Amino acid sequence: MAYSEHNTCWLSYPWSIGQAAALACGLEASAPKVGNVHPQANFADMQFTDFLASALAIQPVFDRAGSVRVGQLVLTATHATRQAVRMNTNLGTLLLLAPLATAVATCRRRSSQPLCADLSQPSDLPITRAQLRSAVAHTLDELDANDSAAIYEAILLANPGGLGTQTTNDVSGKPPANLRSAMAQAASNDAVARQYINNFADVFDMLVPWIEDAMNEPPNLLQAIAQVQLRWLAREPDGLIIRKSGMTIATQVQSMAAQAMATPPDVAAVASLDRFLRIDCKHRNPGTTADLIAAALFVWLISRSPVH
Repeated sequence: MAYSEHNTCWLSYPWSIGQAAALACGLEASAPKVGNVHPQANFADMQFTDFLASALAIQPVFDRAGSVRVGQLVLTATHATRQAVRMNTNLGTLLLLAPLATAVATCRRRSSQPLCADLSQPSDLPITRAQLRSAVAHTLDELDANDSAAIYEAILLANPGGLGTQTTNDVSGKPPANLRSAMAQAASNDAVARQYINNFADVFDMLVPWIEDAMNEPPNLLQAIAQVQLRWLAREPDGLIIRKSGMTIATQVQSMAAQAMATPPDVAAVASLDRFLRIDCKHRNPGTTADLIAAALFVWLISRSPVH
């Protein structure tokens, strides 16, 4: 899709991997999404500025993608986030960005001349979505016990709410040798975990195209992100809401999102859903959906579809 050049020239800027990761997180947090923190809506214990600080904190970490393993990337970025804001603002996002960033580094290394090119610098080397998908699948296939141990350590450090306990592969126990097998246990109710099983199919096949579909003339990316959030919430229950509030509340949110997605958009229904989520924002925050959107924005910023 073509966008007005004067409004979106930054889309073609050759972002470094870390810059693209930080920008994706900043854009996701800036959009006026229902039930999430954004510039006009804070939580009592979490503000929009916390998310901006977190985005900036992870940039130098993700500029090392390709030189460290996926698990170490997640763990180091989690440490950087904790040092910056002393809270968990982005664990699910980091779990998604780390394999994607590593795959981007692989693509750029294959294309760069000389081979020792500094991948932390902005690059105008084109990466197609097909190339990136292939590299992501390879990256996930290469995950090993070291990645698993580092990611389990990152989860314990971030201390996310609502994880509960598992009979096997519980995060408080010994990390599994096969991380993807552990992710498979959660994949039915957690779309972040599912991306490790389906090679990020939801990101590539749905969320990135949805972002492009939602961009109107003149383009308004933040409104497009908010539309994509509603579309995903209407598609399936949010994983974080399931963990914290249960399936009944999660499916109620799904139903309310579907009503808000009417054509033309039902402004009153959107406002009603936002109020419903914020009544108990600690347990009804659609955080899994936010993580997926950040991952999709990263892919969108750093790769090109066949029509570009």
